[in-house]
Amino acid sequence: MENRTSLRPTQQHDFSGEYVLNRQASTLSAAAARCVLSASVGIDHQEPHFRCQFTFVVDGKPFHGAFELVTDGRKVTHTERERLTVSTLLWDGDSLVSTDRSEGTIRFRYELLDAGHRLRVTEQKVHMVMKRRTRAVRRQMNFIELACAAVSSSLTSMVSVSPVVLFLMI
Repeated sequence: MENRTSLRPTQQHDFSGEYVLNRQASTLSAAAARCVLSASVGIDHQEPHFRCQFTFVVDGKPFHGAFELVTDGRKVTHTERERLTVSTLLWDGDSLVSTDRSEGTIRFRYELLDAGHRLRVTEQKVHMVMKRRTRAVRRQMNFIELACAAVSSSLTSMVSVSPVVLFLMI
């Protein structure tokens, strides 16, 4: 059974802001490094609500996405392309950790650095098998890898290399 307790910091950080990808400071997987040209993330964080919109430019084509979660660990369930996904978001110290469960499990850790001027997003774990070619990017999957796969050939399986993506506040 999973521990559902949220480790909240004494003073919760506000992740609100507009961020752009800093490719030079990021550790991207080989596939993402080849095809992700730029990215931007907009976060509206009014505790406990966390709303995120993102755009990745992959091989010259933009891929847009958005999601909304609450930081108290409540499960948010939705279906996309006949696939059920259950997502949660919890505080872990000063960081927020999202967990998405569908055909696999993916965790993203969101951390603010340099007094909130940098956002670090770390993918912690991925286990999944894709059954058909992906045409759209979704947050519930490794969106950098899938963005690359969407413009490449069919993807049959994927294993995380734990990329670290740094965004600069604009």
